[in-house]
Amino acid sequence: MLEPLMHILKSQRIILASQSPRRRHILENVKFPFEVVVSTFGEDLNKALFHHPWEYCEETARRKVLEVSSRFSDDERMPDLVIGADTVVSMNNQIFEKPANKEEAIDMLMQ
Repeated sequence: MLEPLMHILKSQRIILASQSPRRRHILENVKFPFEVVVSTFGEDLNKALFHHPWEYCEETARRKVLEVSSRFSDDERMPDLVIGADTVVSMNNQIFEKPANKEEAIDMLMQ
């Protein structure tokens, strides 16, 4: 699917704004070069401001990209593409955060 674009992608500076091993693995399988720059965005958006979980997820990913992008200065090669992503679990429009421990995970699953 990406084959027609590979010659372009290989010449681009691509940044993955994530420490997720799974996201890294996905990009490695695509076989274009990328760098990992972990975002320091706090992921502390007020969930009540979003009507749907996907909106919260999308905005979190956008903020990760903006935070990573802001760290590049004019004296270094700016990235051509910064990839940010986020994953949420939701049920009935309620967003569930990563459980802090086994008990919290069980409580979530019981809902």
